[in-house]
Amino acid sequence: MFDRMPPNKLARAKGQTNKTNELNALAHLANGYGGNGQGCTGAESRIAQELLIDRVGLRKAKRLMDQSVKRVIKDTF
Repeated sequence: MFDRMPPNKLARAKGQTNKTNELNALAHLANGYGGNGQGCTGAESRIAQELLIDRVGLRKAKRLMDQSVKRVIKDTF
């Protein structure tokens, strides 16, 4: 079987996926949600929020955090 996507395009797509997953995880942590349904400390939340703002800027960080809250609410019902 052959790959339908050239190797350089596949590598770029995988890189974008990894970056998106990291940003979503930071936004989730910045909202105070930890892993396995447990919360995180305030310090962890502030650090995650500052890292997220440093990486994408204030407006996009707020948007990602809002999306994270909506995703958590949707998953609970």
